[in-house]
Amino acid sequence: MTPNQEIELKFEVEGDELASSQLGRRLEERFGPGRSQRLVSTYFDTTDLTLREAGLSLRIRQSDGGRVQTLKARAGGHGGVFARGEWEQPVASDHPDLSSAPGPLDRLLHDAKVKEDLRPAFQTVVERKTWDVQADGAAAELALDLGVVRTEDRCAPICELELELKAGDPARLMALAKSLDDVAALRLGVRSKGDRGYELLEKTDRAAVSAEPPALSPEMTAAQAFQAIARACLRHYMLNEPLVIRGREPEALHQARVALRRLRSAFSLFKDAVRDAESDALKDRLKAIAAPLGEARDLDIFFKGLEGREDPAVAALRAQVRCEIDAAYDRAVAAMTGPDARRLMLDLSMWLEAGPWTAGPSGGARDKAAPEFAADVLDKLRDKLKRRGRGLDRVSPEDRHQARILTKKLRYGVEFFGTLYPERKAHKRFREMSTALRALQDDLGELNDIETAQATAKRLADGFTERNGGSRARQQLIFAAGFEAGFRQAGEKRLLADAADAYARFTDAKPFWR
Repeated sequence: MTPNQEIELKFEVEGDELASSQLGRRLEERFGPGRSQRLVSTYFDTTDLTLREAGLSLRIRQSDGGRVQTLKARAGGHGGVFARGEWEQPVASDHPDLSSAPGPLDRLLHDAKVKEDLRPAFQTVVERKTWDVQADGAAAELALDLGVVRTEDRCAPICELELELKAGDPARLMALAKSLDDVAALRLGVRSKGDRGYELLEKTDRAAVSAEPPALSPEMTAAQAFQAIARACLRHYMLNEPLVIRGREPEALHQARVALRRLRSAFSLFKDAVRDAESDALKDRLKAIAAPLGEARDLDIFFKGLEGREDPAVAALRAQVRCEIDAAYDRAVAAMTGPDARRLMLDLSMWLEAGPWTAGPSGGARDKAAPEFAADVLDKLRDKLKRRGRGLDRVSPEDRHQARILTKKLRYGVEFFGTLYPERKAHKRFREMSTALRALQDDLGELNDIETAQATAKRLADGFTERNGGSRARQQLIFAAGFEAGFRQAGEKRLLADAADAYARFTDAKPFWR
């Protein structure tokens, strides 16, 4: 089997069967009748899902009377843009041919138990319509997949649109994708059919997803490291996005906000390598989406602090805050679902793959070895935080806020770059640094939550005054809001001491990158 590099854009299309068929008709009106295929794909794994744990997907696909075996290896999280190792070969039966397994699978098959336990895990049945399209000299394939994914006892619909680059400039693929916006309100997708099958197989409802370390290697350049990090951040955001839009889940909103924050930090960490005429505008657009998410998150935290309290005034305050939260989620969902957000995700994906920064003169920070680039960035941030963090229990709230921002940025940098230094000694130092920064960020975050809660309580009290005139209810609500601000401030002294201790552990931690 010969490895190939596959570059494609995947869109998730939501709606009922009628909406899906209408999408097919609109594509035919634009691109012609297209080619039709029925694809039946069986995915294989062991009982304890060894291949999935290893980041591998193995399937046999039947179409046009033949069978093709495909192994795909994930190469880190990719936000909408999939570029991964892929090996294909024709096979004669419905069971995988492991006689010439490629490297990733061959290593697993040294374990005889894995080879013996390999079995069908789930199946997808898809009606695919395909068009060959041209875009300013680039050749691409557009495919609409309508069908189902099923296990022995569960089933879920599939409606996906994919654009795969066959030849030419990746930027043309992105331009073609943007031109499809008038066909349907498409959203970049990050879940493969295999991902959907495993969700059914494991019988778990989709839950909020935390950030995962990007797959970096010491052989990468700074540019390649940035692309891997940014794609992982995009994937993190887009996996949580539908849970906020459809379920308004607080933890998913928190994780979506963290994903955007990490992505903006990546822009900042790599500014010497990737800054160009478009980068600042993209970062500002990310900030605009993140702002309403932050407002909803602050109210979620304030509301959580009111739970379990039976005082009537607090109960009234809780009801008022609940109304505020509902309105804040309305704004957050509007920001996430609007056309500006959809275009931003596509623009960002296009810029990552083929923006002006990718074609700049060689020899600069962009082409520096990733470990060398990371070490310089982390050194500077560490020195800044060591200076800014002195006397955390004595400085002003604004100075602590600046220290918190630096702590967050350095922690993200440490998490981003950790896999560039795989030696045992470096890994031990990485854990020590990571633990200290996490504790410092948590303590400073709680202190910031106190400041935010006080501001929220004051704003709510002012709102009660405007809405309720001189009523007794207003007086109770104002009292409850004021009491709440004081109640939360009571823990400030302990948090300041904890933050000072965490800062001391941070300064003692040795750089793992040197």
